[in-house]
Amino acid sequence: MYELYYTAEFKVDIKKLDGSMRERLKKVIEKILEGPTRFKHLREGDQRYRVRFEVYRVLYRVVGNRVEFVRVGKRDNVYY
Repeated sequence: MYELYYTAEFKVDIKKLDGSMRERLKKVIEKILEGPTRFKHLREGDQRYRVRFEVYRVLYRVVGNRVEFVRVGKRDNVYY
């Protein structure tokens, strides 16, 4: 089982989403926690991943048994 962690940026990003998108995000997070390493890497050999839902991206990283959610938002705003 993976431990769940939200960064401060992720918490701010969630507040910008409307109610229906927050509900969809919860489902996406549940799927991620089932198998976080099965999704697409941001870069080869990197421990950061991305998941696309609707027009949004969820960025997270896996550190040991901890899944750290870093950002959520539209493509043009979320990558750093």
